[in-house]
Amino acid sequence: MSRPLRIEYENAFYHVMNRGRGRENTFLSDDDFKHFLKN
Repeated sequence: MSRPLRIEYENAFYHVMNRGRGRENTFLSDDDFKHFLKN
């Protein structure tokens, strides 16, 4: 059974969590992090 559709609101803020495997750093450089924020 699939999950219900996510409700999305225009111009809303969403909480995003990222953690690397084994608690490793997710972003290896500032450029990686900046690219993530743009998308």
